[in-house]
Amino acid sequence: GEADAKPWTLSTSILIPSKQPGLLGSHYAPPRYLWSRWTGCCTTPRPTYEGLGATASRHPLGAHEDDSSYGARQRRNSFTWNSLIRFGEPEAALTLFCRMLLDSDASPDRFTFPFLLKACSRLRALEEGRQLHCSILKSGSAAADDPFVLNTLLHFYASCGSIDDARRLFDRLLPSRDVVSWNALLGHEAEPLEFFGRMLGESEARPDGFTFSLLLRACTRSSSTLREGKQVHAHICKSRFSDDVFVCNALIHMYCGAYQIEAGRQLFDRMPSRDPVSWNTIIDGFVKNDKMAVARQLFDSMPASMRSLIAFNTMISGYAKAGDVDEACRIFNSMPERDSVTWNTMINGYAKVGRMDLARQLFDQMPERDTVSWSHVINGYAKVGRIDLARSLFDEMPRRDVLSWNVMIAGYVESGLCDDALNVFHEMKLLGFIPDRATLVIALSATADLGSLDEGRRIHDDINRNNVPVDGVLGAALLDMYCKCGAMDAAIQIFRTLQHKELDHWNTMIGGLALHGDTDAALALFSEMEKQPLQPNDITFIAVLTACSHGGLVHEGRLYFEFMRTAYNIKPKVQHYGCMVDILGRAGLLEEAMQLVGEMPMEPNAVVWRSLLGACRNHGNLEIGAMSAGRLIELDPQDSSTYILLSNLYASMGMWDDANSIRKMMRAKEIRKVPGCSSIEVDGGVYHFLVGDRSHPQSDEMYSLLSAMNDELGSAGYVAYATDIVFCG
Repeated sequence: GEADAKPWTLSTSILIPSKQPGLLGSHYAPPRYLWSRWTGCCTTPRPTYEGLGATASRHPLGAHEDDSSYGARQRRNSFTWNSLIRFGEPEAALTLFCRMLLDSDASPDRFTFPFLLKACSRLRALEEGRQLHCSILKSGSAAADDPFVLNTLLHFYASCGSIDDARRLFDRLLPSRDVVSWNALLGHEAEPLEFFGRMLGESEARPDGFTFSLLLRACTRSSSTLREGKQVHAHICKSRFSDDVFVCNALIHMYCGAYQIEAGRQLFDRMPSRDPVSWNTIIDGFVKNDKMAVARQLFDSMPASMRSLIAFNTMISGYAKAGDVDEACRIFNSMPERDSVTWNTMINGYAKVGRMDLARQLFDQMPERDTVSWSHVINGYAKVGRIDLARSLFDEMPRRDVLSWNVMIAGYVESGLCDDALNVFHEMKLLGFIPDRATLVIALSATADLGSLDEGRRIHDDINRNNVPVDGVLGAALLDMYCKCGAMDAAIQIFRTLQHKELDHWNTMIGGLALHGDTDAALALFSEMEKQPLQPNDITFIAVLTACSHGGLVHEGRLYFEFMRTAYNIKPKVQHYGCMVDILGRAGLLEEAMQLVGEMPMEPNAVVWRSLLGACRNHGNLEIGAMSAGRLIELDPQDSSTYILLSNLYASMGMWDDANSIRKMMRAKEIRKVPGCSSIEVDGGVYHFLVGDRSHPQSDEMYSLLSAMNDELGSAGYVAYATDIVFCG
């Protein structure tokens, strides 16, 4: 009769989309796996309870009777159902609810819907939670006005990211809002302090410890952490929560996150009582602020009863980050128990300092390995140049994820094997893995190094097709790829369409224009950048000085070199001095360039000396050139380019005997010139050719065409330098 019909009305209402405009918006069908569960239980004429009985018998609050009996169904009341829903797996909660609706002796109460909504929150099941909201409204029960139910709804919408729905519901709660209502939205507001002010001014609700914790957490995520955090701290001091452990822990975390570690320590020392979170937070703060000595003192003074895995792992991570893997190992060996984080942190620590024998030993000893463990060892092998071992281990992986693919692709790129990197990238996609933003950045880096414009465009097409936002690091990677591949028009178009131009974007674009000789455009872009709320960094001025060098702008180069120090307080690095030496050297101002090298506050590197030697070769300055070559040989006696440049310098001045003596010296030292290599992209493939290479099956046709091109160049008046042909070919 009527009693049998009511549950059917309630159960089918869950499946009906809301028609109320402005509150929930348009709703969609729930995911297939839940839809099948709901419809499966709601279309059964008279359900059996074998599955539910099995669940209940395993549950601590479940019945042990035969659930298929009528007596068991009679004894199953709302409390029993609520317990099953609350303590069971979130995926099973909605199935249990459907079965509850089919039991005429139990109806949902004020606890049922909150338990269901919490399950939806954990699953991020927005559409299913909306359907439950519809069911609450349609039921006409007291639950529709119950503050406990409504606050849970608020939390559900906010935790699922549906802030607009949460705000609309919040606005309709007036005047029944309590502190729980305000807290539900507080952690998700863009301006938490402003929202907190509304709470104090518009309602009688008073903040609790959770309110302040949410505020401090929001401040930690903000760019103005310290200023806002101190305002919250002032409110806490005026409240009764200044000694609350939960609130004090949040304050310590906020100050440590704002690099005010001493303020965090003062709070910690003043706490009347501490819990493990207090100790872990302050230790983590000192570790992240690179103060391992203080962190160790705190760790050693931490009560043994509070010393958890988190504290041990934090200390191991800190020592590993500092490169002190021996101390990290001592803590590792003293641990009463370890988890996967412990093992992985220790393995990564060894890998970062290149001690791959110990990293592999730990890896082999691990009781259970996850993809992070495998990825750390693969990355370590790649870092020490053993890409063969990295690939071998990668092929042995029982299960891969996107992280492990990224590590393998990046390993090939860092080893200069960009062709192999792109092959792995394509293999990843063929096996059904979806590249993330990191994958795309690494793949674009490979195409940039190869100069493979077609491949880069295909990756860009994938980005557009999958609606991946082009910003941040990905935007810079795209700009870098197009610049290095010579497609400056495409780079400029992307740059102009970026909504939020970050410093990396400006630097990449200025550097790209500079390298392609468009000096005026590069310097104009720098002037445009100065009008933005951005502060140029050392990389910016390397790009600007490179533009001056390629444009022959000596005076402007001097001005920018001084400008970076006086206007932006940027201390020149060896790269900036290298750019200035190149600017002066190209202009033939070799004495001034040599004087600048002598004034450098750091030791000149090979780039500086090689730039000076190249300028001496072009301008015929034997004295400075010979001295520069001597310094280069001291830095790297096996670098063939130094001997070649010096030989060319002698040859350009007609000193053939000296030039030949350099060649004899190279043979005596068994120094071989690295053969020149050229690349060309045809139909999406990149082909590499060495000087004198005849390995290609069509090499005869290629050299015939090359000879014809040389004839054309000769007809146009081009004359090659004999010294270049004799000594650099």
